[in-house]
Amino acid sequence: MDTMSLLELPSELIIKVLDNLDFRDLVHIQEVCKLFNSIVNDSQTFRYKVQLAIRGMEDGGHCTLSPTERLEILNRQEQAWDNARWSSEFELHMEDGGVWEIYGGVLAQGTSPHSLTFTQLPSEIRNIPKKTWTVEKLPFNMRDFTMDPSQDLLVIVERQLSATIPYHIHLRSLSTGATHPATVDPAYVSHRPEGASHSFAIQSCGDYVGVLFTSLDDSRNELVIWNWKTGDRKLAATGSALSSFIFLTETHILMAVLGGVNTQLEPRLLVINFLTASKEMQDLQDIEFETALQFPLMCAWVAPLVLTIRSDPAPGWKPHPSHNVPFHRARQDRLLVLTLWVAEEVNWKAFVVFLPSSTVISKLETSLRSGQREFEWEEWGPDGTRFVQAPFAHSSVWVCFVHGMAFVHSVRVRPGGGSPYDIRVLDFNPLAFRKQRFDEMERSTEDDHLTQIHSNPETVDLRGDVFKSPVITTLPYRVRTVRAPPVKGQARFTAVMLSEDSIVLVCNKEQARNYHILTF
Repeated sequence: MDTMSLLELPSELIIKVLDNLDFRDLVHIQEVCKLFNSIVNDSQTFRYKVQLAIRGMEDGGHCTLSPTERLEILNRQEQAWDNARWSSEFELHMEDGGVWEIYGGVLAQGTSPHSLTFTQLPSEIRNIPKKTWTVEKLPFNMRDFTMDPSQDLLVIVERQLSATIPYHIHLRSLSTGATHPATVDPAYVSHRPEGASHSFAIQSCGDYVGVLFTSLDDSRNELVIWNWKTGDRKLAATGSALSSFIFLTETHILMAVLGGVNTQLEPRLLVINFLTASKEMQDLQDIEFETALQFPLMCAWVAPLVLTIRSDPAPGWKPHPSHNVPFHRARQDRLLVLTLWVAEEVNWKAFVVFLPSSTVISKLETSLRSGQREFEWEEWGPDGTRFVQAPFAHSSVWVCFVHGMAFVHSVRVRPGGGSPYDIRVLDFNPLAFRKQRFDEMERSTEDDHLTQIHSNPETVDLRGDVFKSPVITTLPYRVRTVRAPPVKGQARFTAVMLSEDSIVLVCNKEQARNYHILTF
């Protein structure tokens, strides 16, 4: 029986076969022969698939535009961000409600203990309109909240009237404020932590909501995770060393732990499967973790104070189908931004660690194959992170400074308090980095592009004030520099934040504060 080579098939059939490949396979198959190289290069569908991956994007799935049209929009987006050409800018008054959030392209603010206002941040490039709405007359006093526009979910922590009364975490519709139709009656979950005064870190991921109750009166901190649709509790942990958490995957959390657990003095990151954990409250020392990542060894006179983790969006997050966006931020890798505050004798110092989620997940996969394991800093940090002194304006309040694989901060253009600021966007997307480095090698020279690459090792604490040895890390990244636009009146921006299609400046004026929003 005669056999037929793939090369003998009609081009239409070859294209259908190649359409099942991911972008890496498409790149590799171009090297097999001239025919495959020609087919991939001539296909807008394949070019779109490859360019999506390089730019850290994922196809929207619900958009009716052709691959050619989507590729054109993707190119426009890249050019706009790389050349700092935003489509529009506008201001929003900062409300006095004391609570706010940016998530899923929506900026939300409390206007009173019973009401919230929402602004969907627009994008001319991805065809997202500006939209505003309010949720009013909530039947309880609001203490804090978070949201997930992709699920029309609004999670509100009710203010506690007495230390003997549990906190109610209400599950509402983001669009109407009514009880969320996907949850069960009574549309809230409850918990009464130790102590009488708390702050909250609220995270959502798919069917799950986690709340970290941080004690303000020396009681132990407590983390509880629920299935918000059924009300079932999945994990409960308590400990004074419990500092922060995020959802690492749709089944695992990453927990930041300060010294003092099992005689470990340095901070650690613990990876825990919250679906298999005990539903009963457990001491942090008794929690079964699958992977632990140790920080660099510290000097005896240094005390870790706080270790926070920020990342946006949650694992598996994608926009609501009604948006019909051509593409959105890819879900396979996210940048985790860790901020470590330490006391070095009488001085406080802050460091920032840029950590791709893939670095942690690769160590988790090793542990799942070989059993529970702790990794020393040298096994994961030097090549898998970028460890730096915190930028001068790094905020513990305006913390929406990361989205996808990018981080934003401000820098002074010239020394002195009256100087203007630049905005810098650090992009840790490895494929975009490699592409730009290759392009510069092809040109044999670096141009004066606003986006520059950083690949040299970085050394922190060379004198040994904090760590026993200098901390050297090598994770490469790109930097886009944006000159901040002039703002109305005598306002100056004091912080900068990031959303998928926007840069958000926090501006101070004599009489009020505003958000100055640059949209792409």
